[in-house]
Amino acid sequence: MGVYTADIADLFEMGENDTPREPLGTRLRGRASDVDVDPVDAVREMREQI
Repeated sequence: MGVYTADIADLFEMGENDTPREPLGTRLRGRASDVDVDPVDAVREMREQI
């Protein structure tokens, strides 16, 4: 049993009622700057919990 492109093509093709969107990378650009996390403190907190 396998998965063929014909089986999943509907997941990737746009229908006539779909609105076009920008590529995922373009939509996510700048989102990481919204996250205000200090990775060093986050790792220290995780280690303290263990």
